Amino acid sequence: KTAASAASHLGRNVLLGFLGLLVAVHFAGLEYFLMSSADRVRSPLHPWFRPTGFVGQAAGIAAFVLFMFLWLYPIQKRFRRLEFGASRASWLDAHVIAGICVPFLATLHASWRFSGLIGLGYGAMMVAWLSGIVGRYIYIRIPRSRSGVELTREELETQRRAVLQQI
Repeated sequence: KTAASAASHLGRNVLLGFLGLLVAVHFAGLEYFLMSSADRVRSPLHPWFRPTGFVGQAAGIAAFVLFMFLWLYPIQKRFRRLEFGASRASWLDAHVIAGICVPFLATLHASWRFSGLIGLGYGAMMVAWLSGIVGRYIYIRIPRSRSGVELTREELETQRRAVLQQI
């Protein structure tokens, strides 16, 4: 493996581990998130899971940092000098995993309460999140060469004939 490939693999594993941690934190605070607003204030979990609590505020800061990180992918696509040694596929993987993490962090920060303008912003984020998931599904269905370039129908047909000839 090249150093860039190993680094992107490590980065992907770190982000997946982070996503697992987020899911675990959501389950740890589930009792708190299911309480009414009045009961939350008296809960021993309130100092931890309220939006300005330790977990809530940390989640808000992390969501902001990851949201800013998400912009690196479209910027590096436009300016090749910003690839930092990683392939475009590695950048896309990191972008996708970070994009999956942001709603989990925002949900933690909001303590599962979405009303008013915050709810509208969260809904817009979820529309973008779902469109990203659909886009990734479509993206992986496009046949590509080993270098990542999309294949034309003629190139696909040539590869198919070569495989059939080999068989």
